[in-house]
Amino acid sequence: MTDTDAKAVQRAVDGLAKGTEAILNRYGKQCLKRPTLTPISKSQRSSIQEILRHMSHCLTVLGQKQKSLQAAIDCTEQDVVPFILRRLSATARGPAPEHQRKQRVQLLQHIFQQLVRLRDGLILCVSGECRHEADIRKARTSQKNQRWASHLTQAGSTRDDGYTQLYHADCVYSGASWDEFMDSRNGLQKRLLEALRPFVPASKRETLWEDLMETRGQALEILLDETEIRMQSIQQRLSALDKSLASGIAARLPGASAHLTMADKMEKLEVSIGGSTFKFERRANNFQIHDIHGVLPSSYARKDWKDTMKLPSKADPVNQKAGTDSCAGYNSHKIKRVDKKRRRAIEESDNEGSIHQSTTHDYSIQRSSGLVVKVQQSRENAVEAADQNSTNVSLRDIKQSMGVNVENLAAARDTLEQEESNATRDAAIVDKATTDDIWAEEEQQVTLQTVNNCRQLRIVLRRMLKRRDVDDEDAIWDARECLRESLMLAGNRLLWPVPDGAANKLKRCQELEQARALFVEALSCVAKQEPLLTIIAERQRDFEVDTELYRRTLGLLRGKAQTNAGIALIEQSKCESDSDRKLCLRNAIKDLELAVESTNALVSSNAINYDCHSRELLLDILQGLNLRALALRWMASALWYQERQTEAARVFQQAGSMWQKWSERKMTFRIDEELTKAEFELYTECYSSWMTLADLACSDLEGIPIHPTRVTLIDKNDYSFGFVVKSFEEAIILSNDIHRTAHTGMCNTTKSGDLCEIKGKEELTIGLEEIRLWWTQRKALLQRPINTRVGETTADLPRSDLFSGGRNVRSGLPKGFFVVNDHSTGRSGKKGGKPRQQSQGRSAKENVAPLGVEKRQQKYRRWGDQLLPQTVNEKGESVPKYEYPAIAPAMPPEIREIWDQLQRECASDK
Repeated sequence: MTDTDAKAVQRAVDGLAKGTEAILNRYGKQCLKRPTLTPISKSQRSSIQEILRHMSHCLTVLGQKQKSLQAAIDCTEQDVVPFILRRLSATARGPAPEHQRKQRVQLLQHIFQQLVRLRDGLILCVSGECRHEADIRKARTSQKNQRWASHLTQAGSTRDDGYTQLYHADCVYSGASWDEFMDSRNGLQKRLLEALRPFVPASKRETLWEDLMETRGQALEILLDETEIRMQSIQQRLSALDKSLASGIAARLPGASAHLTMADKMEKLEVSIGGSTFKFERRANNFQIHDIHGVLPSSYARKDWKDTMKLPSKADPVNQKAGTDSCAGYNSHKIKRVDKKRRRAIEESDNEGSIHQSTTHDYSIQRSSGLVVKVQQSRENAVEAADQNSTNVSLRDIKQSMGVNVENLAAARDTLEQEESNATRDAAIVDKATTDDIWAEEEQQVTLQTVNNCRQLRIVLRRMLKRRDVDDEDAIWDARECLRESLMLAGNRLLWPVPDGAANKLKRCQELEQARALFVEALSCVAKQEPLLTIIAERQRDFEVDTELYRRTLGLLRGKAQTNAGIALIEQSKCESDSDRKLCLRNAIKDLELAVESTNALVSSNAINYDCHSRELLLDILQGLNLRALALRWMASALWYQERQTEAARVFQQAGSMWQKWSERKMTFRIDEELTKAEFELYTECYSSWMTLADLACSDLEGIPIHPTRVTLIDKNDYSFGFVVKSFEEAIILSNDIHRTAHTGMCNTTKSGDLCEIKGKEELTIGLEEIRLWWTQRKALLQRPINTRVGETTADLPRSDLFSGGRNVRSGLPKGFFVVNDHSTGRSGKKGGKPRQQSQGRSAKENVAPLGVEKRQQKYRRWGDQLLPQTVNEKGESVPKYEYPAIAPAMPPEIREIWDQLQRECASDK
């Protein structure tokens, strides 16, 4: 960081200091007026000043570290990695395999050390953790002198679970990192707010930081944003660097594969070339950089990093049997060689922890700068030679000689494979469900982020309006327009969520209420823009055309917000009770009527016959007609839900005929792609209006009971069926225009999903004929008599399975209608009451839907305990009187006859 950057940091912190000083001075004046208040002590003032100085030091050092790390990444990308890849490619043409292996170890170890160092430098910038000797020494010196000491490990650093800690007490932290400034528990920002908290009114404590940034901290806020963006850029570059290195190794070396894992303190590089495998691992804190300036020197540029990284001019031989230093800049001490006996090699695997002995041979396990280097070579030639000298014995014979049943073993293996296949299939189902949940969760996160953007834009607009030195109406216009766009976007995401709707009905209702509130706020933003437009028009009187364009745009924006607010109420009515549902529909119709009025200025004949037919005017007219059709369609749907079908059908027809206003007055103008697309959207909206009317009318026809009580209801249903026929006929006309418009060369953007939803003329004609046939059959069924058994000469027989051994007596012909009760039996209905067909039941027969259920009061013969002598208990209930000796009651005659017949059959069988 240059002197200019350091001065910029100091100016930003000085501005924050002036804001804190103003708060303290204001509190001091209050103490003079109110003696009960506790005055500010010198220790409190010095503590605040110390926090401000620490802020300045933290941001200054952090900026220097970030720029040094960016220079190190530039050097690695442009100098180190290309050099290593070229040298690795040259080793493929070497004469001796042993020398090749030594060169590859040195080169791969060198580049892996650079990557690990860069990662530790990033950790130093983010959390401030010191992992290397020079950084630890500097941090401990600061802690000893009580200057710029880190507070991350102090009380309150425990996570919400109560026992784990984000910053370990055994680690050393630099005191100049991003977390040191922004930590929510012990960061400098939190410490400053806690120190100022007693001197601020309770109503302003929650927004204290925003007030400081608004008054004197604009420069500090910009500086923090730049620091955060720089940190994100560094992380992305490091990830890209890791991928490019792995892909570069695989591209430069034929048949090679590279796998790089950069998990913190568990970094691993594994390269397989031919029969050799090179593994480089970092084990926790064993990796050390012995540089007097630390892992990330503050003042290093790209040239300094190039000298520090010590690019090797040639690959010196590496003794793989001893632990040596491949780069003196990383480790100045020697590690003595430790000879170990040859032992079984245990290979680490991520998938299965197996022990292999025959396929690999350990050439070395060496340590350099704390890295574990492991080289393995295949022994295929030795194994082949051993196989040639040995006697060929089948594996089956070996298993049988050891007492293994080969057939049972094979069957068990097949069973295990089948279980594994089933488990894999079940896991795939679970993964798919998990993927859907993750997708839904991601969509919810995007929606929450959009809502948070609205909150931030509100703060920005509020600050601009509070600042008295802002006289630029254009800036306020742009800020309010950004807020309106964000509000509409957030409202639409809540109105039409992905996946569709919420599983909880209450949650869905809350989402719709929030969406409507966002649309209403967007409408208020449009309303506040109108007086601002008047001020701008007065200052720019020479630009009357532009002012008129703005007025038309504001009318469209107002209509969109009102339409979306009405749609949200209609969707919310589906989740509410009956009374609330009616209220929602009533308010929705009012919002949609206002939306229709907002488009009157555009779709009126005066606007369409305007003398100057500019392209912008034509586009606004098309958008106004489209918006009017949308509002009318949803208004008609709300009227239909209110059982006002006739009025709703009239509004549907108005929405579906919006395209005629454009076609009848279509002007000769050079049509471009944007106008063609707007025309396509208008035709599509009119098509949707007609098809919505057809769907609603068909749903009502399907809900008609089989036997209506009045003949006039059939005529009414014929009237509803006329809506279906009219809708399909108009949709066929619109379908031809839509497909003709979509297949023009200027409407390439409409040949995707929207066109697939528009049915062609043939499909609509076939669908209309199917509905005609269905309605003919349905109407014939409606006109059938209610009781189909009147006048029949046969009657249903009783069920013979209920009396298998008894008499099966044929009942007489049924009567037309009957009423069974304890008093009387008759056919006549009550005068002035409901019709006889509606009040009485009938017998259900095949293919005839029942209207009701006959209820008879049947009296059964006493049985069981009821046959015993009865008595009355304390509650007044009749209960059996148990006497001794107990005697079983006599069987009823029907049961006795069945029992005797069963006894006779059993005797005859014997």
